[in-house]
Amino acid sequence: AGIIGGTLLALMVALGAWAHYRITLTRFESRREETVGINPLDGHFSKKRLKLADFFHPFYKATTAAKFEECELLGPAAVFLLSPQMLHCIFEGCEAVIVKDKIDVIGAMAFAHCTFDRCHFYKVTFLVSKEQYLATKSATGGEVWPVISDGRAGDL
Repeated sequence: AGIIGGTLLALMVALGAWAHYRITLTRFESRREETVGINPLDGHFSKKRLKLADFFHPFYKATTAAKFEECELLGPAAVFLLSPQMLHCIFEGCEAVIVKDKIDVIGAMAFAHCTFDRCHFYKVTFLVSKEQYLATKSATGGEVWPVISDGRAGDL
């Protein structure tokens, strides 16, 4: 009876964990579907839920000098930052890849000299230089994205 009870309890816990995972994923997808259609050429976005994929340019041109205020920026997305200004932002499920200096990054949404004020980023992989990463780390008091690649692969 004890073994059967323990097995049933373990199955119920596993089923509960799976259900929680599915509910969380469904909520995230619902939020992604609620995003507004945007014109990525606009220079100012305020209190909007935006899919970062909408900022992808087929010829790899960066979104330049745009200002984002209290926006929810949803991935999954790879974002290349060039001299960003991030003020009081929140990052959920985000990570960083350290890229070599003076390397052009293609295949990612690029943001150059943009301001992100009180924005909330979800599931974003940031492609940043080592200097940008360290500056972000010191500006946030050590709270920054985990690094999934530190650029030490050498000259391949």
